[in-house]
Amino acid sequence: MSLRLVSKITITQQPTTTYPNRRNFYVLDFVEDVQIKSTWKNLTTTCTIKFPRNIYIKTPDGNVNWVSQSAYTPQTGNTNPPILLRGDRISVQLGYYYNPGNGYITQLNEEFNGFITKINPKMPMEIECEDMMWLLKQAQCPNMVFKSGTNTANYIDNTGHKRTITQINNWSVQSILESLLLISSTNSGNTYIQNVLLPQLSQINVINGVGESTNVQTNVGDFRTVNETIAGVLMRLRKDYKLECFFRPKQNPPVTSGNVTTTTSNWNNLYCSGIVYYPDDYINPDGTFKTFAYGFQQNITDNGNNLVYLRKDDVRLGIKAYSVGKYKQTSTNSEGKPTTKTERLEVQVGDTDGDLRTQFFWADNNTPVLDKKTLTALATQRLNKIKFEGWRGTFESFGLPYLQNGQAVSLNDTVSSGTNIQNGQSITMERGGIYLVEGTEISFGQNGFRRKIKLHLRLDNQNYKQSDFQNGL
Repeated sequence: MSLRLVSKITITQQPTTTYPNRRNFYVLDFVEDVQIKSTWKNLTTTCTIKFPRNIYIKTPDGNVNWVSQSAYTPQTGNTNPPILLRGDRISVQLGYYYNPGNGYITQLNEEFNGFITKINPKMPMEIECEDMMWLLKQAQCPNMVFKSGTNTANYIDNTGHKRTITQINNWSVQSILESLLLISSTNSGNTYIQNVLLPQLSQINVINGVGESTNVQTNVGDFRTVNETIAGVLMRLRKDYKLECFFRPKQNPPVTSGNVTTTTSNWNNLYCSGIVYYPDDYINPDGTFKTFAYGFQQNITDNGNNLVYLRKDDVRLGIKAYSVGKYKQTSTNSEGKPTTKTERLEVQVGDTDGDLRTQFFWADNNTPVLDKKTLTALATQRLNKIKFEGWRGTFESFGLPYLQNGQAVSLNDTVSSGTNIQNGQSITMERGGIYLVEGTEISFGQNGFRRKIKLHLRLDNQNYKQSDFQNGL
């Protein structure tokens, strides 16, 4: 089947303080090169795009030459605003034009949506982009304290007035972030950021727990914000509390018009939790794994040259487990209320002569206090999940199917003998397996459309039960 690359890049101008009437949008169906990197290990998904320098864009007003129109820096005698500026919205859709046997069709998936952060006016022109996390890097939090066990907090707004914000329940990581998204401002004096960009923060959904259908709260005690952006707060949550924070898109239903099928996504879901793999992404309602199939003699284009297969007894691995919990004391404070203290427990399980991983465990409704015995059991259970026999590394495939970090892939080898059946799929015992995806890298351009996939945890052949996945990984 013959495949032809198809792209659709939409740039929407944003009005600025200097250019309040910048409201055009440009749709480009060509590009020289696109690179997109996404992983839950980074706060930000990035995208780099290269365009030919001397190009024309068709607009409702006619063709616009990016050179004479000033693509980025103002030119002498040219009073028109630059076409591209930092903060402009950008959407990148990539796909194929092909014939499945009953006529040619075009399939496009939105692989990136975010903001232009840097323009390099060289040959070819290069622009750097970031997802919604860039917006959180512009939002300055007010200096305030979210006190544990309360549901109100005071702050000074950008006009100097004292304000109070209230939540229905006591403060948790989720409610703290939701509040900061509503009340944060900017100290730059840039009315464009303050009046155009920051109001978009209210559209962000904070996902904290095991998914959108089962949302739990994570408590971290008294929490203070001092001279930092929301992105800075997320970095601190990662460093001090080991809560992973990142945006991950959720695909909308595909839309077909004529012979073109386009799938866009909702890019406003901010995940912030002690887990990074959410059950809704890799488990079907009946408990079977939800996977994308890849074969070494089929759609793995590099033949798995960057994969390494390790036996379980070749892996030397241990876990140093920590627990952070709040425990009530018998003493009382000046208001007659029980005082609390933070106690940190530590245990170590697994191999003492191998790679030592640090893992944090949180108390939940079933185990409000984690003693050392319970912590050891949880750490041992986690060790059995990360110490497995199977593939480590990355492999490269075509641009389709659409795949993102947090989902699962099934590997198979049609040449090897000896297979088993997993969720109705034939998988070789030695070369196959079901793995969670840690991250993806997309390359699109003259060398084709490729998606590099980094494997993480193995799901099959681990004696798992469905209940093992209900709280995520």
